Amino acid sequence: MVRLTTNLPRLRTALTAARTNDVERVKQALRESDVVAVAGEAEVGISTVLMHATRDEQAIVIDLRAATGDAHVAWMVARGLARRSLGAEELSRVSRPASEQSNKSRQAFARLTQELGRDAAALAVSGPPAMSRSGIATRELLEGLPSSSSGPILWIDHLQAPGLTPRHPLDASELLWSVRSAQQRGKVRVLVSGHTTSMTAAFDESSAFFGDGVWITLGRPDAGVWQGVAREALPVGETAELSWYLEMAELAEAHPPTMLLALGLYADAADHVPALEMWQYMLSLDDGLASRAVLHARTLHRLGGRALLQIADGRGPYRDAAGVGPQEIQRAVTRLHQAGLLTQPARGIWRLTNPLLAGRLQYDPWLRANED
Repeated sequence: MVRLTTNLPRLRTALTAARTNDVERVKQALRESDVVAVAGEAEVGISTVLMHATRDEQAIVIDLRAATGDAHVAWMVARGLARRSLGAEELSRVSRPASEQSNKSRQAFARLTQELGRDAAALAVSGPPAMSRSGIATRELLEGLPSSSSGPILWIDHLQAPGLTPRHPLDASELLWSVRSAQQRGKVRVLVSGHTTSMTAAFDESSAFFGDGVWITLGRPDAGVWQGVAREALPVGETAELSWYLEMAELAEAHPPTMLLALGLYADAADHVPALEMWQYMLSLDDGLASRAVLHARTLHRLGGRALLQIADGRGPYRDAAGVGPQEIQRAVTRLHQAGLLTQPARGIWRLTNPLLAGRLQYDPWLRANED
């Protein structure tokens, strides 16, 4: 297993390199439009692709998965602007206590204050604000940016995140309108990414970016990509024939985290392991994922655990409704989909996002006894 911990990072790096077509699609869209949306189902690797697509641009990242409120978003923006201005290393030095700063760092902070303003510069070198802390608002911070023919990229990632928490203090719609205002005045270019279901918050008829921008959808890499990933990352003799990757991609539904684990385990094995045998071995490695997923589903909707098990079985959520109306079942399924537990490969077809979870749920009698 020692080699597994070594091989997995290599495989992840190779997977990113193998997705150059996706990276180039995003780069091209950013060259052509000031507004770009990148969407997909859960766990297809959107954030990783965009991280590499924007690496040379030094994008300002607003990760809504981590944001606790508008003050936190403002800090992310200020921090990103400061990183663009000073560089990551200098920003780290400027953020130290005053007693530990050199004259060079003090001069750098003075330049940052001239560029961003006193309040924004002070915010940039501070720690993340508490949720209740008041201060410079995101709208105010964006309005203070200079207009430019090629402004910085403001990347709003995980757009779906605030909607998954009841009474979340951050109003995503209000944030998008603030960003839209800055984009229209040439202050920023906008990159929005997240789950497919969240894009209406930015692009439907009543939303900030309706009728604007370039839309890209990312999916799961196919078997040929996975074979290339293995050959790039693993030593000769630790890769398989294309037929193995085709079979494993079918068993694992080309789910990136599952495929990475399968490739790593194959390389770690002493001899060739058939894809089906590897799949059965992986199913046996349940670390509590199945029970945690069912608990998560129950917190999302009272019918969540039941819907998850029925979809894992292949029955579909509407079978054996037991007096529950289809609209209520649809609400449960929608919540599971938004949270990333489910994926929708085609209209009316539901699958568990993680195929290993689906396999484990089919054979867990304790979980089934509590839901069936």
